[in-house]
Amino acid sequence: MDVGGVQLGGTHPIVVQSMTNTDTADVDATAAQVRALHEAGSELVRVTVNNEAAAEAVPDIVAGVAVPVIGDFHYNGHLLLTKYPKCAAALAKYRINPGNVGAKRRDEHFRTIIEVALIATRDIAIFAANAMVEASFTGVAALAVFSVARSTFACAIIAGVILPFDIAAT
Repeated sequence: MDVGGVQLGGTHPIVVQSMTNTDTADVDATAAQVRALHEAGSELVRVTVNNEAAAEAVPDIVAGVAVPVIGDFHYNGHLLLTKYPKCAAALAKYRINPGNVGAKRRDEHFRTIIEVALIATRDIAIFAANAMVEASFTGVAALAVFSVARSTFACAIIAGVILPFDIAAT
């Protein structure tokens, strides 16, 4: 998997990823911390994208750094990625936790995030049930499997068509 020019997985070496602890809406402070983390050896840096101000700031942060930036989304990622397409395009990858995508409309919200990733040809790191699945949406087909509330779900993306299914029922 290629994340902003950094190769992950397979036979590639382990890479260091760090996360900022600044308010992402503060472009100068966040960009300075991203640069400091990169200078200290981080090859990928994650920022929280938790509100509209943060989503608006992301393109300026990314423009001011020389390391791939990953957006960490909780609860409102589906809204922020669709309302702020410059944010979606600027990030090298999206990180989500399916348990934090929503309860009643979780599948719809998750689908929206995947659709944005397909359009932006971005990868998604999906964290769930003490496991992580890296889903690549840069190719023709991809498969994401994750667990939420003791149920296992999967989503196949084939030629841009999202096909969610409950693999516990198959």
